[in-house]
Amino acid sequence: MVGFVIPSLQHLGMVSTYIMTVDLPISLVAVALVWKHSALATAWISVVGTLWWYLLSRGAELVLRKFRDWGRAAQP
Repeated sequence: MVGFVIPSLQHLGMVSTYIMTVDLPISLVAVALVWKHSALATAWISVVGTLWWYLLSRGAELVLRKFRDWGRAAQP
């Protein structure tokens, strides 16, 4: 929606699609819980969601480090 209001930010629409896809496993459980157990759904998002994004960021850091080290090894 922000792309319609501020055309120079249209690329954020694509980024939000990827973020929603990566967050889907955690969000699906929360959506299933929220109808009858809203406090548990809130706790799930707070605890497991935070852990999920922490692990994803650590994995991305590991991948970036491997690429960086591989690039340094390839240089003469």
